[in-house]
Amino acid sequence: MRTRPGILKPLACLFVLTFCFCQCGNESSLGLSYGSKFMRLTSDYAEIVVDSAKVPGYWAGQVGDGERFFLYSLDRSYKKGDVLTVDGAFGTATAAVFDDATRVYQSEQETNIFVVWKAAMRGSENNGQPPSRKVRGK
Repeated sequence: MRTRPGILKPLACLFVLTFCFCQCGNESSLGLSYGSKFMRLTSDYAEIVVDSAKVPGYWAGQVGDGERFFLYSLDRSYKKGDVLTVDGAFGTATAAVFDDATRVYQSEQETNIFVVWKAAMRGSENNGQPPSRKVRGK
């Protein structure tokens, strides 16, 4: 019986992230939590490395407080500036993060990681609010 190699990589990443979150739970980190967050993407599709596994996703800032997260997601349909409501698990793990300025991975970076189970687009420039109607002056 053959397995699909395309499904094993995402499952391995999910397992590694869950393991890392559980290991970090006893330190001064967030541990493993669940819930929804309102996020604005601050990067296009990117990747980090956690425990030698490449983890795909996006960098995002939480709307309101700006806390920075890496959103683990296989969905490549979003772009920088999009605002999403995401559901899933999140915590802190040590990761190697690609630095665009130096073009190398910076290792041992404490990183907030959000494993996205479900995401919904909220609009790209209006924080999920309906666009306002502009009234032209006379």
